[in-house]
Amino acid sequence: MNRFVLALVLCGLVTSAVPAAAQDTPMPSNTYNDPAMSFTAPAGYKGSTRPYDPDNIAQAAVVATFVKNSGKPDMRVIQIQMEQFQGSLPGFTVLSENELRGQLDGVFVTKKQQSALSNGMPAMWEEITVGDGFQEMKRWEYLWVDGFRGVDLSITGRYGELTEAQAKQDLASASGVRFPLNRY
Repeated sequence: MNRFVLALVLCGLVTSAVPAAAQDTPMPSNTYNDPAMSFTAPAGYKGSTRPYDPDNIAQAAVVATFVKNSGKPDMRVIQIQMEQFQGSLPGFTVLSENELRGQLDGVFVTKKQQSALSNGMPAMWEEITVGDGFQEMKRWEYLWVDGFRGVDLSITGRYGELTEAQAKQDLASASGVRFPLNRY
């Protein structure tokens, strides 16, 4: 496996601790839906979703992954991560950044901007650089809180192969609402 693919895979896998319930066989899909959010990856992405228990996501858990151009220099990885969180959006933003810094070297947040998802749900838009040199990756992400959990929808690609405009376009279908308690 070449170094770029290894770095991208590690970036995706290391950024979360997956609980036992999420280790079941992934189910192929290009869409992720639950009672409080929806996301459809653009054409060209191949995805998988993992079942999870929303009452048991104390640590960040990857619930969906979508990959485009696997193994190529312009490979992109979209991930949806969730964890129980009932605080404010700024609080979740700090928590998410600290967790990422604790798992990877060379994490630098280069942009942080108040934003909204496609349906108006308040979110934070971040640009993050991970690593350095030939292994440097760019990550853009929407972070939001739905009253029950914090959600991190991110896209990662090799530095210079993915622009902010492309990242926003690929994540544009995301929508979120307040999590309806007692739904599960």
